[in-house]
Amino acid sequence: MWKKWLLSLGIVLCTTSGFAATQKAILWDGVSGTEKGTATNPLQVQLSGTVNVTNLTVNNTISTPASVNLQIANSTGTVTMLINQTNGRVGIGNTTPGYLLDVNGTANVVGDLKTLANIIIPSASSISTATNGLLSIANGTNVTKFSFNTTDGSMAVNSVSTNPYFDVVGPNTDNSIIARFYSSTGDRGSFVIKNGVGTSPTTFLGTAGATEELGIGVGGSEKIRINGTGSVGIKTVAPIATLDINGTARLASGPVAASALCLNATGIIKSCTSAVGADGICTCP
Repeated sequence: MWKKWLLSLGIVLCTTSGFAATQKAILWDGVSGTEKGTATNPLQVQLSGTVNVTNLTVNNTISTPASVNLQIANSTGTVTMLINQTNGRVGIGNTTPGYLLDVNGTANVVGDLKTLANIIIPSASSISTATNGLLSIANGTNVTKFSFNTTDGSMAVNSVSTNPYFDVVGPNTDNSIIARFYSSTGDRGSFVIKNGVGTSPTTFLGTAGATEELGIGVGGSEKIRINGTGSVGIKTVAPIATLDINGTARLASGPVAASALCLNATGIIKSCTSAVGADGICTCP
């Protein structure tokens, strides 16, 4: 025997003894006489207040009236998820979401995490990977542009971090800059690493500006200076000759001790093989 209850959207049919495992409640359209809740005749039900269900499957849309947020709570009544009706923001573990997706807690992403805008990490926060994982940032075509190895702390640009602690892969063209270091104001000089011209040599180390000078030092103190004209100073920051040495120089091999020195036709310092004449000239091999 069936009981019939007339609802605003149709009639519910059920047995007098409740629902058995193989029985179901069927909602019928009171006007057309067709079953509601099918793929071709979707069901719309409006509920007010709190609804407690064990399992809820929705094949279409859940909506709320204007200014009423949709909330999902656990068995103790604590709201674990909220969708703000006004601005569409979703809060997980947060009932006042400040962003389109606002998660108060830890999010576990198994697949790729993609964004079309910026990723902002607040101070004192971090992004972590699984044990011995690799954190990578890729472009829109899924080509890795930056990677960080959480095992050994190594990093790579345009590559996947493996052996070197800092690995940079640049373009394979003449004079292309691989790396550049300069001050925030740009008026204190710069240091660049770039490709040379051709395949040998292939690397250039130096300054970028035409008037900049390069200093090389040890122990925090400058020992060699190369100025804008190409003059090299050793233990002097203002060389006045192509090679300016502020100190002594030693030749470990070449000229014979206690003999006169000369400069041969190819510009190499040698020992005179003849006596020095009154004009100061000798035979220089």
